[in-house]
Amino acid sequence: MPKGILLSLPARMRKVTIAFSKGERDQIISILQDLGTVHLERVEEKGEVLEEIRRRLREIEALKSRLSIVPRILGGPVVLEVNTKVSSFELEKLARRGEETLKSLLFEAEKVTSRIEELESEISRISEVLEALRAVLEAQGDASLEVVEYSGKHVFSALLRGPCMATLPEGLEEVFRIELGEDCLVGVVGLSEVRESALRQAEQEGFSRVSLPELPPEARTISDAVRFLEAALEERRSTLARLEKDLRSTLGDRIREVAAYLVVLEAEEERLRALEALGEGKYLEVVEGYVPVDSAMDLRARILDETTTAAIVLEEPSGKPPTKMENYRGINWYEPLVRFYGIPDYDEWDPTPLIAYSFALFFGLMLADLGYAIGLLLAVKLVLHKFVEDPESEFFKLFRKMMYANAFSSLVFGALTATAFGFSLPYKPLLSFPLEPTAFIKVSLIIGLIHIIVAHTIAAARALREGSRSTFLNEIGIIVVGVDVLYLFLLSYRVHKSVVDLLLGNYMDFHSPHFMLLVAMFALVVVGKVGQMGGLGVLLSLFDFTGILGDVLSYARIAGVGMATLFLAGGFNLMIGMLAGAIHSALGGILGLALGAVAAFPLYVFAHLINLGLSALGAGVHSLRLCFVEFLTKFYEGSGREFRPFRIPLRRTLRLLP
Repeated sequence: MPKGILLSLPARMRKVTIAFSKGERDQIISILQDLGTVHLERVEEKGEVLEEIRRRLREIEALKSRLSIVPRILGGPVVLEVNTKVSSFELEKLARRGEETLKSLLFEAEKVTSRIEELESEISRISEVLEALRAVLEAQGDASLEVVEYSGKHVFSALLRGPCMATLPEGLEEVFRIELGEDCLVGVVGLSEVRESALRQAEQEGFSRVSLPELPPEARTISDAVRFLEAALEERRSTLARLEKDLRSTLGDRIREVAAYLVVLEAEEERLRALEALGEGKYLEVVEGYVPVDSAMDLRARILDETTTAAIVLEEPSGKPPTKMENYRGINWYEPLVRFYGIPDYDEWDPTPLIAYSFALFFGLMLADLGYAIGLLLAVKLVLHKFVEDPESEFFKLFRKMMYANAFSSLVFGALTATAFGFSLPYKPLLSFPLEPTAFIKVSLIIGLIHIIVAHTIAAARALREGSRSTFLNEIGIIVVGVDVLYLFLLSYRVHKSVVDLLLGNYMDFHSPHFMLLVAMFALVVVGKVGQMGGLGVLLSLFDFTGILGDVLSYARIAGVGMATLFLAGGFNLMIGMLAGAIHSALGGILGLALGAVAAFPLYVFAHLINLGLSALGAGVHSLRLCFVEFLTKFYEGSGREFRPFRIPLRRTLRLLP
């Protein structure tokens, strides 16, 4: 397979079609699962079997949705280690048994949660009425309940709550008004014949009626009602607490069983989705997909050796097959970054090798500190896995290895610059430019210029490959100018002259060969742009050159982040050292020295942990931006679809979320 050290091509595919009798369905699925090398495509066929499969899928999805109640009941996310091994032949039976168990458990849990919701609603209503009655009792004193709620033949009374600025409608007379928080309680009376219309108009004005719940006959006064409602509220709260405790205990005791069955259901769902992809004929079934070339013969051998009626056809793919990225070990650790931007198309170059080198270089230069590199290694080893749902996933394993590589890059540059936690180590640094702002910026711009030239070179090669002459001419013009600017950058080191003076002196001198080259390449870019876009290309060609300038200047962020890391560390060391020195000077002797050290140590740890986190995050974000915005946009589209081989995975780590 075409693995490369600069660019790679995705794995070459074969289209596979397998036809088999219905009786060999489970055997075919078992073979595909064991190999784990076939990307299945949907075969659109109608039939009762497919309808049943889809019905089962809907049931499983609905059950999984209902299971979201579990973490809410338990008070938050639940993470469990689940070790379950199930053969493909046992899977369906175990999944159905688990489904019945989970349905039964959920039925009981939902009955209890329904009662809990009723109690919570009752508690809310009683609390609202109690608050109002207590306010009336405190402001007006004890009185008959008829003061706040009465409905007679001729008159009625009611207790309303609403904005203090709201006005009462006609038909309601205010008896008293009590401020309650941001609202007011208003006792009103009116004629019974206008009761309904008056209360409706009051609601339109923003009032709501405080209705008393059912009270015993002996509750005749406001104080009687308050005592009764307080007792009722306490009773309901006690019942609610008991129900919640019992429910949590029941689910907590069976949470591992729930998790195990949920994992099995996930695997069954994957199996059913694979079956859904099987096209069902009258006498046989058909499955289509893609298999990597280096796995095609193994698939053919297994199908023909382990089945009696199955037939398999391997052929060159038509259309756009899915993309399986293939890179050398170490380089493939950076595949998650490229996937984050976009999966390469089947016939597109995979830029993972160049992204690996670039990202590691940028990250190492921005975090060039031996101490921080060691801290990052420890964080990746001990902490990183706690922030992901499934630390056993292939994606996380690659990402973790990538972070190890980035930390190692920082370790190398930290050792070369002889710095650790902002301190200079007791040996002469082999690299001095990261310690000198002007030199660091200059080196960053040179790195950026080389990076941009490489990107445009790949874009030119792609244009040549696709037969786009206009794009090729455009890219060649940009590349030649970029190489010329790079030459002047490097020349400045030899002649000990300012880069700005060299650039202006050569490109502003009309007799200089550099100026003539610039004009010729600009004309080439114009020709290429006009070939692409017509007359508008004359204007837009200017932006190609100014765009290069902006892209190259963007690489100054390497020096900016790198120096910020170093200077912040040094600044922390200086300030905390001054604090320790002040304590030592104030107290003197061994006691002052000891107290100064005790005060300084936690501050050192905290400050450098903060700086490590911010610097590592900054190095990652800015390295990502340089790779994505300044580099990949020049030649890479990333419009492919991922190769997803059929497997029925059983996750070892399960995280249940509300």
